[in-house]
Amino acid sequence: MSLELATLATGLGKAVFPEIGKQMFTKVNSILNPTDLEKALKAGVKSAEELDATQPYEKQLFFHCDDKQTNETLKQFFKDTGVQEELLKPINDKSAPNLELLIAYFKKIASEKPTLKFPEQSIENWLKKFSDAYFEHTSTYLKFQLAKADYLKQLSKYFDAEMLKADTKLYILS
Repeated sequence: MSLELATLATGLGKAVFPEIGKQMFTKVNSILNPTDLEKALKAGVKSAEELDATQPYEKQLFFHCDDKQTNETLKQFFKDTGVQEELLKPINDKSAPNLELLIAYFKKIASEKPTLKFPEQSIENWLKKFSDAYFEHTSTYLKFQLAKADYLKQLSKYFDAEMLKADTKLYILS
């Protein structure tokens, strides 16, 4: 994996993902917090980068882009409200983001930047890997948060019952 690809998720993550995580969080009443969304976005990009790194260099998604163009393109993609709606599907509907729509959004952004060229199938491959990893991570975070909430609820019930027993014993003794 090239140094540029290795720093993409880190640089983009520090600059954009916290903001996007907060934007998405405000759009949904979720048990996930913005940090969980940020982690899922980073995991998706990292997974897509790892796939891209296995491709011949000239077939990688951002082969024809410098770091600034790469970051600006991804920043514009992730800030798009349509993309954010798709990325909220695992939380709202428990369904995966619609890959065809994500591809259409990316191609629309790419068409607005005629100087950028993307190798054939690179957009589809990159977004498929991103989408799969993002969905997997959001599902995992949701399961964890639900299990945690259930555990805390059970713990609360147990201690409420124990307090009731203690109160009953004190009442009987007095």
